[in-house]
Amino acid sequence: MDSAIQLCLPYLRNCDSSVLCLDENTLGSIATLPNSCTIVSNRFDVAAQSDKAIFCDWDIKQGRETGNIDCLAFRLSKEKAVNHHIINQALSVLKDSGELVFAGQKNQGVKGYAKALKNLLGNCEIEKHGLDYLCHATVTKQQNITPLDDQDYQELRPCLEHQGFDIQSKPGQFGWNKLDQGSLLLLEALSTELKVKPAKKILDLGCGYGLLSVGVALNNDLELLIATDNNAAAVASCSANLSKVQEYRGQIPVGPAPYLVIADDCAANISEKVDTVICNPPFHQGFDVENQLCDKFLKSARDHLLPSGRAYFVVNSFIGIEKKAQRFFQQVDCLVNNKQFKVLKLS
Repeated sequence: MDSAIQLCLPYLRNCDSSVLCLDENTLGSIATLPNSCTIVSNRFDVAAQSDKAIFCDWDIKQGRETGNIDCLAFRLSKEKAVNHHIINQALSVLKDSGELVFAGQKNQGVKGYAKALKNLLGNCEIEKHGLDYLCHATVTKQQNITPLDDQDYQELRPCLEHQGFDIQSKPGQFGWNKLDQGSLLLLEALSTELKVKPAKKILDLGCGYGLLSVGVALNNDLELLIATDNNAAAVASCSANLSKVQEYRGQIPVGPAPYLVIADDCAANISEKVDTVICNPPFHQGFDVENQLCDKFLKSARDHLLPSGRAYFVVNSFIGIEKKAQRFFQQVDCLVNNKQFKVLKLS
């Protein structure tokens, strides 16, 4: 279990009503929670572990009356806007004298969040536990509280441009405000590959905000495009972007293809078979190729392919997944390696 979440658990016990926010850092933390606790997560795989969990894009207030929660706890996210958004919602759903608890490490800015909350509420205790810090504040409803700046977290915003197409995104997902160079390299390789052997059905495995999906949708006549991701913000962003592509394609002679965006854990609940899988997996600096995550994505790609299908992965050049890929595919070819990223064709 995540050590920071462990620090929060005592505050959740003996409450009539409590909420625990869990993200990708907190897998395995659910089993020890009290029965009175509701889980809110932006991760499909985390929420799927409990029938009491709510999968959403940190919409903690959904279906709740304001001021009816005794305690809300969360582990600091990597995104400042996400942390501010959760704190703002906590101030709305907590009862008078309700407890707001969060934990994280110094390099995650935990002291800065504690200071901001103390300025906001007039109180916030902070305790050091090894590398982790635990912060605890009491909310008094009589106070006139000005929300923290969460960059309008709930709103999608045009952030990027690709081939003249405006792409919408938001904080809370990997690379939300940049054109990932690995994805652009994969799209460049696909432009050649799909001219030789056109794709009809494509699965974008781990779609993020949808750069790969938008790229193939703009440049190929498809029967079906399925984009899937574990992250609620990514699903919302990709859905919005593919809706815009579908509107655009409806204005040109060829009709738009069905574009489906599905929240799922590495396409585990998607039964459709496709001729092409495209994937920029979450393997970043420091990734260990022995990690189960590598097998998970490779196996899912293989299982969703038709017999003559192929999968295209882009990964950092230093990540040696070729040997592991040979366990799942008969042929592994490197189409391009620019010393930063490489594109693999698996068939």
